[in-house]
Amino acid sequence: MKKRMNLFKIFVSLLFLASCSQTNTISSSSSNSNISSTALSSSTLSSSSSSSSSTSSSSSSSSSSSSTTKNYQITVTNGTIQGYTSTTETFAENTTITIVANAPQENQEFVSWTLENGNILSILSTYTFQVVTDMHIIANFKNKQQEEGYVIYFSAGFANDVTNSVDPIINAENNFTFPNGYTRLSDCAFLGWSLTPLDKENLYLAGQHYDKELSSNLLFYAVWDEDWTEWM
Repeated sequence: MKKRMNLFKIFVSLLFLASCSQTNTISSSSSNSNISSTALSSSTLSSSSSSSSSTSSSSSSSSSSSSTTKNYQITVTNGTIQGYTSTTETFAENTTITIVANAPQENQEFVSWTLENGNILSILSTYTFQVVTDMHIIANFKNKQQEEGYVIYFSAGFANDVTNSVDPIINAENNFTFPNGYTRLSDCAFLGWSLTPLDKENLYLAGQHYDKELSSNLLFYAVWDEDWTEWM
């Protein structure tokens, strides 16, 4: 009888130990699950925050870039802006546009494009250029005349404070002589004449003879000892 009681106690002890082991296993599993869930939630929040920060930074950069774009207004008189119905349009800086003079009336011919201050922009009736400032550009015409030679025009170039005028050379022939340049209110030296504005490499000095055969009217720009002066 005593032997049976001992076996019963041993059996109960084994059941108790098995029950404790299962409880610990479930508790450990639940704890690991909670840790994993917390880590996943933290990772998700971190990723979302990073994405939001990146989007905000990109948006700020795009807005900053857009706000630095400059726009200028171009108005054309006696002509049109190619591709547009209006004679006044607004363009982003450095946009390339083409202006076309109106067809001349009977017994007239196109002379030049000038700005409001009188500076000559071009002697081509169709002229392409880059927009760098606000400009009002005017196409000029004159009565046709019987001429023996060509006309050589002179422009103050990118300057709006000149104090004198330079007359064109009418009926020019080969080996014409370049006139004296413009003078300005600002302390800026005249370097010479060039067929392209701001071109300091291919200059003709005052008093120098033109060394090429003429085949058309020409426009020479004054070149100044500076990098940039606005038209207007």
